Amino acid sequence: MTARSLPNILAMLMAATVVTGGGRVQAAPPADGLILWLDAAEITDASIAKWPDKSGRGNHVLQDIEERRPTFTAQAWDGHPAVHFDGDDFLAVNGFQGLATGDRPLHVLIVMRGRGKSAHPAQRLLDINSRGAPDSPFPNRAGLWIGNQESRKQFRLGVEQGDKGEALSEVWNDRPHLLEAVYTREQAFDLHVNGRREQRGVFNGTHFLGFGPHVSLAIGQQVGQPDAADSFFEGDVAEVLIYDRPLTATERFETGQYSTKKHGLNTEFRPIPQFEQDVRPILAQHCHDCHGGDLQEAELDLRTVSKMLRGGQAGPVIVRGYPDRSEMLAMIEAGKMPPDGDNPLSADEIRTLRDWIEADAPSQETVVLTAEAAQITPEQRGHWAYQTLKVTEPPQAADQRIRLDIAFAARRQFQRHSHVGYVARVILIHSPIVIT
Repeated sequence: MTARSLPNILAMLMAATVVTGGGRVQAAPPADGLILWLDAAEITDASIAKWPDKSGRGNHVLQDIEERRPTFTAQAWDGHPAVHFDGDDFLAVNGFQGLATGDRPLHVLIVMRGRGKSAHPAQRLLDINSRGAPDSPFPNRAGLWIGNQESRKQFRLGVEQGDKGEALSEVWNDRPHLLEAVYTREQAFDLHVNGRREQRGVFNGTHFLGFGPHVSLAIGQQVGQPDAADSFFEGDVAEVLIYDRPLTATERFETGQYSTKKHGLNTEFRPIPQFEQDVRPILAQHCHDCHGGDLQEAELDLRTVSKMLRGGQAGPVIVRGYPDRSEMLAMIEAGKMPPDGDNPLSADEIRTLRDWIEADAPSQETVVLTAEAAQITPEQRGHWAYQTLKVTEPPQAADQRIRLDIAFAARRQFQRHSHVGYVARVILIHSPIVIT
């Protein structure tokens, strides 16, 4: 048994099922890679000195100062429990376990409700920062945070003292939401609100430099800034999940369903379309007449994922994870394909294609991106480019005193030009040379 597997097994044993307020049993979130699991349903004290971590990593968030402790409420919204932060309290852990040093991936899910009107313009919902040693200062750009800025109601994922990205929907609006911030390494990130991806981008300029060996985490405030009035979070947090890897599309759907049912959320999670069952029948009905087995206009074949990724004369027609960059979907949504409005796709069919591409175009086939070897005809094989190289003796020149290429010297001899002798370097530099 590895050191990594033991915490995951403990988490699975502790949370095999979750019972909702209505008595229904829902599956727990994935355990693989889970490094923090805070669940308000586990709290019994009104004033919270410790919010226990259910991941098995021991990352319990604490507050020793009584007046800085958030409170537990059993009826935060529609009978669902949450931890309430009133704008001057927070929880934190030093020596956070589970994040390796360097540029590491992270997937954070938070069920929260932000207060619509607040005196705190730059709230830190979650803050992760790192340094070289427990007593050393925090360097710039060695951590990530989730919150808002400039009193905006959209949530942001930011680099400590660096770049940031912002989602589109307002979530500081007195309603519960599921926020997802995914950092996938190499400065790339995704932001989701209630199952809907609203931003995909990269940090540039003041980008993330990676985690140091000593990591600290705070809920409701900046790490190491206990008195920063502007950055206190004001609202409720029902659950926090942090993974040291991005969840797969299927895991995101399952975790989204779990959170939706458990916390009474209004989300947009839908089952992930599969190519063989959901996508190929749509393409067969609308597209294979021109891009199938009998005919492949523009050398485009839409019968397999591999061939769509290789594409035709204009290149690949789908880009995994990016429906708005996928040529096939753009042509369909613009009404250009199928041509002349013949047998158009329905809105539900187009949505299926969009969801499928957004989920990285899953399929059962083994995707092969290498193009099939071209068949060369005997006539084409006769081209000089296909001929085997041969060793050829260079022409001989009688006058070998000239320090020029032998072939040039032979040409001079053939044209009966005489050797003019050596000249000064300055003349060679400033005089044009004409070779006939």
